[in-house]
Amino acid sequence: MFIFAILYLSFAELDFHPVIGALAALLLTELGLVLLSVSVKKVLVGKWGTNHTAPFWSLRHFAYFFSQDCFFVWCREPLRFFAGTTIANSILSMFGTKIGSRTIISQPMQCFDWNAVNFGNDCYIDGFLQLHTFEDMTLKVKRTHIQDGCTVNVGATVMSGAVIAPGSNLLPLSLVLKEFRMPTATYEGSPAEPVGGSFNSSQGSDPALDFEVPLDETNAEQSGLVDRTDWLKVAAIILVTIDHFGYFFVDNDRWWSVFGRMAAPSFFFLMGYAQTRKIPVRWIFIGIFLTLLDSSNNDWKWVAPNILLSFVIVRLARPYVQTLLEKYGWIAFAVVAVALYASLPVAAKLFDYGAEGWLWALFGLSQRMYVDGRSPDTSDDNLLKRTLTSAGLLRLAACVLAAVIYVGQEQIEFKFNVDQSRVFIFGLIVLTVCMCLFWRGPSRFQPPAFLTGPVQFVGRHTLAIYAITLAAFEIIVKLFPDLAA
Repeated sequence: MFIFAILYLSFAELDFHPVIGALAALLLTELGLVLLSVSVKKVLVGKWGTNHTAPFWSLRHFAYFFSQDCFFVWCREPLRFFAGTTIANSILSMFGTKIGSRTIISQPMQCFDWNAVNFGNDCYIDGFLQLHTFEDMTLKVKRTHIQDGCTVNVGATVMSGAVIAPGSNLLPLSLVLKEFRMPTATYEGSPAEPVGGSFNSSQGSDPALDFEVPLDETNAEQSGLVDRTDWLKVAAIILVTIDHFGYFFVDNDRWWSVFGRMAAPSFFFLMGYAQTRKIPVRWIFIGIFLTLLDSSNNDWKWVAPNILLSFVIVRLARPYVQTLLEKYGWIAFAVVAVALYASLPVAAKLFDYGAEGWLWALFGLSQRMYVDGRSPDTSDDNLLKRTLTSAGLLRLAACVLAAVIYVGQEQIEFKFNVDQSRVFIFGLIVLTVCMCLFWRGPSRFQPPAFLTGPVQFVGRHTLAIYAITLAAFEIIVKLFPDLAA
């Protein structure tokens, strides 16, 4: 109700029609509550609950059920509204459930043991899911597999760890006990037993061996260790939040900018390092939305399009630049570097950070090529030898070029004093050293267990956090201009 009231009053301040403002506030409130519930689950639960145990009354036990309570209260109405549709599956997938295509769940709130839910394609689920148990003062959660084309009819119950083969049918009020393997058949009763003659197997074969039990996916999933990428992204999102807070709310924000301007190199570096060619469409829409917000707060004057659109350019250009570097080496590097340097004045007006950001992406690409070409020998002597190879020297050249141009451009824009420049340069040196030593994999430094989930959550959702915080700051200064710097 509090969120709804704030949103409704905000829309009223923007001269929205009362009915339209109320509807918009209602929709945004429900969306906000769902996202808040997802955040609570990601932070407090993470990937726990695929095949795990926790002592009764432990911190893990309380965190797990607190997250479920938030889910029951905040997501009840949206999931009730979309029950029986695949839209509910999209909401549940944000919580970590694995639900296949065209699967219908008539009671989505039953999927509250999120990480233990694994449903195949073309299933119909209308029963009860009991995917956690209490045994000997211990909370136990184990993933349940309901494979393609299965039907769980009204009143049927499926317990944790069960595996139901493709095409099976659970009749009403049947019960599948813990860790039962159910070959393809029609089942009834408590405990569930096959209806006579319903096995789809050849005569004389053992029906329990007629299907393949899925592998335990807890070993295939990420180990739960914090990755080096997570740390780099966490540092970047903290720094960019500092930058934005100073920009919007602090009159003399030079020191805020000293630290905040160290964020962008990490983002661009990781964009260049990543091999994927996929360009999420949401980047384009969110980038346009944030650009329009920024322009509206500047009397609709031209502003450089948001950094997300610059990331789109990096993703588009990366495979072609990589091909050139692999084929022509230093010649291609020199041509690309000179072209980016020459485009600095124009690119800065067309994209946020422009060519100075793209140079960091070039460094990220060079680092990836260097890492991919390394040998398994990681001794100090071999590290020196690899650094002196063409790929090793090329990534160092890209690093120095990106850092020097970035320092120069930021000094021109912000006119840091001597102390501020020293701090900025020192911080950038530390950052570039970390980048030169970077490769993807579990970090040697692991945070305490209670911080692992939050760090991984921030690492996996950095751009979403960036977009939400930036949009929030833009909206706050638009609604309450007296707060703006």
